[in-house]
Amino acid sequence: MNEGLRNRLILKLKFVHLGSSLLHVGSGKAEGELLKVVRVRSSEGKQLFIIPSHSIKGVLRRVSELIAKSTSIEKEGLEYSLIRAHCELEGEGVRHICSDDEDLKTINDYINGILSNESLARKYIPPDSLDSIREAFESEGIKGTAELEPIVAHKCPLCNLYGGPGLGGKILVNDIVLEGASTFIISRTSIERASGKVREGALFTVEALNIPEFIITLIVENITPGSIESLILAGTLKWLTNIGVSFGGMKSVGMGHYVLSSSESRGVLINYNEETGNVEEFLERLVNPLRYVDEGVNIEEIIEVLMAR
Repeated sequence: MNEGLRNRLILKLKFVHLGSSLLHVGSGKAEGELLKVVRVRSSEGKQLFIIPSHSIKGVLRRVSELIAKSTSIEKEGLEYSLIRAHCELEGEGVRHICSDDEDLKTINDYINGILSNESLARKYIPPDSLDSIREAFESEGIKGTAELEPIVAHKCPLCNLYGGPGLGGKILVNDIVLEGASTFIISRTSIERASGKVREGALFTVEALNIPEFIITLIVENITPGSIESLILAGTLKWLTNIGVSFGGMKSVGMGHYVLSSSESRGVLINYNEETGNVEEFLERLVNPLRYVDEGVNIEEIIEVLMAR
């Protein structure tokens, strides 16, 4: 067994439509994240529709970022400074530079402690680049040295959950495969935003799926109840239950909005440090953890576990 694997949280999240049960086929743009529902054909010629895992993870990341930033206000410590500074810049990816001078000072002080320790610095930076990066850091700090992002990413709770520079996230997401879904062609007209009137000659059609509900499976590795990452995840589950999330395009007309059914969703936290007394059962929990999720508890109870209550 991987000695670093302490536990796995398995979540089987059932989403039900709020308003229209139609999901747009294609892609839309929302808060910088490309959301897709793609059409494929199986080797048997069967038509399938897929919401890719990266699309799902991107939507969840946006919700978690909102939760994390709203709950980090006025809190002290490196992790909270990194949450406030965490952002995604076009052409640069995830950076930790989007906050005030006090947060950047906290982050730069941490990096300086790493760079001043030769053996630690060489774990993150190639030896032939170390002098030039140190020089750039001394004059510009982290803002001018994107090469130093991997040093702080593993301290950022958001990067720990979803991945960041040089870091894989704890959250694993499966694609949603929609089989046997029925499609509809819907006629729409464009609207002149300035006047609010129908734009002449702008009739168009969109293809949509009738999806009243679907299930997302998440695996979260090495989550510590009560930790910052755990509290962010708990807040995300609350958001999904109370507010929901949208997939695909045409959101402005109410398509693709779903909420999490906490009573019909299940979760289980498997602790690999517990003695089971049964080697076969232990191996089954290790290699096939998904089979245990239906034996778990509802999402409200999982939230209590994550918040260490």
